[in-house]
Amino acid sequence: MLGVVSAPILARALGPDGRGQTAAALALTGLLPIALSFGIPIVARRRGASGEEVAPTVRAIRLFGLVVGALGGLIAYFSTLSILESLPHPAKFALVVSGIGCSASGLLWISDVNILIARERHGAFALVNLTSGAVFTTLVAIFALIGKISVSAVIWLNLAAMVTTLVVSSCLLRVGIRGPRARTRVLLVESRRFYGAQLAEASSYRLDQFFALPIIGAHAAGLYSVAATISLLPMAVGQAVGSSTFRRFVRATSTGTFRADFSTDLRGAVVAGWAASLSVAAATPAIVVLGFGRDFSDAIIPALIALAGSVAVVGNYVVNSGLVALNKGWQQTSAQFAGLLAGLVLLVLLGPTLGPSGAALASTLGYWLTFWCGYLATGLGLRDLSPRVGDLRGARDLFRQGRQGA
Repeated sequence: MLGVVSAPILARALGPDGRGQTAAALALTGLLPIALSFGIPIVARRRGASGEEVAPTVRAIRLFGLVVGALGGLIAYFSTLSILESLPHPAKFALVVSGIGCSASGLLWISDVNILIARERHGAFALVNLTSGAVFTTLVAIFALIGKISVSAVIWLNLAAMVTTLVVSSCLLRVGIRGPRARTRVLLVESRRFYGAQLAEASSYRLDQFFALPIIGAHAAGLYSVAATISLLPMAVGQAVGSSTFRRFVRATSTGTFRADFSTDLRGAVVAGWAASLSVAAATPAIVVLGFGRDFSDAIIPALIALAGSVAVVGNYVVNSGLVALNKGWQQTSAQFAGLLAGLVLLVLLGPTLGPSGAALASTLGYWLTFWCGYLATGLGLRDLSPRVGDLRGARDLFRQGRQGA
């Protein structure tokens, strides 16, 4: 919801072209912490869930963050020379600095929040998740009031939000600088099974906006960024139910109840996803016209198309929790990459002719392919996912359990 608050302000201030450039730049800074984490946040989550002391792990991740920051700056710099070459020069400088800051701070707070999830500290998890959006939205509103919104300003504000989020997560998960530190090499060896899945999952939400700029142009990319923002509103439901199921799935694998628990929760998540997506779809015309302005009215149809994929996004949160609990990192990786690659190929094929609607259709099909590949990798069949009379009640109970994490 915070994204919906800030997005219209940016859209009205920057126009479709500027919004497209901003979406591409923020997609990169959002992806860098995931791309350069090498799956370490998932290792932090698993260690937190097992009851293992996490302080040595956190200290090792902090040291590794220095390397990640340097790599992020280099990637951002070369991006300004190629795919993001059309950015204004002040925005290019801001992007390089943000590549350093967002990569390092993002890795650290994402690792912190994974530990909070594992420990079922849902209130702390919610606070960290809200911090970035709340700070960014507040700063955007202030800069809009004084007439200082630009592509470069938005990149700087996003960096400020990321750093503030790290401060909050560090306060919630207090770990001193001094003390034993885990070996980074051991973390990397353990994380390699989950790295590809984590990267592909994050990329499926952002990478298409990064490539949309050169493929469909700044104007169409701006329209698609609005559609993507609206379509991912149901993600809050997925985060809530996903965070509430992980630890139970871990326990279920040892008690032999995984099949029953997983199928029940997944059916409930799909029902919740449909309810959230249909609710947002009904409000989409009003959201676009009243919130973003009539210049973005062509984003309504792409948003409705993309919302069909939001159901799969919600389901994927539960599927991924199940695969991690089963220690099926490679299967999770394969499912995520299958959907990601399919979505990018379809973007190249459909984007130039169908514009933002083609980009939305590509993302929707990619999400659903990921969902089915991941679900089948759990070993359950179609019968386990077939609708039941009690699924509505199951969706309600599941959402209540995870509501603290929303």
